[in-house]
Amino acid sequence: MDALVKLVLERLEKRMTSTATFMVMENTSFDEHILLQNQLISFAGIDYGHIRELMSDTLVPWVACLHRALAYDCEVTIRLAVPVTSLMNPSVILDWPIKFLDKFGHPVYAFSQGWITASFVRSCESQSVIVIYRGGQRFTMAAREEVER
Repeated sequence: MDALVKLVLERLEKRMTSTATFMVMENTSFDEHILLQNQLISFAGIDYGHIRELMSDTLVPWVACLHRALAYDCEVTIRLAVPVTSLMNPSVILDWPIKFLDKFGHPVYAFSQGWITASFVRSCESQSVIVIYRGGQRFTMAAREEVER
């Protein structure tokens, strides 16, 4: 019995540091076995159509796999294949427990407050992208200075 417990613990420890990447395309198959072996799951090749599927919670194969990954307590990252523009809705970043990266690998952040303060900006990693609600959010002067630095 001790050998079985040791084996399970070894596999769990290995899973905690293992990474898998799914390229999201039309014909991609999403093997659930990969989610059991890897804690860090990345979905790459995401475009605006994929973001719309995620926002509307359309259960296409990649969104269903993302749901399973979250259910298996995986840390999920979405790597965009397109630039972050005004087509990117901040609510998708706020609503999902996922890390978003732009096409250059920079983290993407959003905030729900109307005024984005310097402390919010400082909480972001260097070279990151902040997506704002069009017409509904503003940077404070101190936040603007922080962004420029």
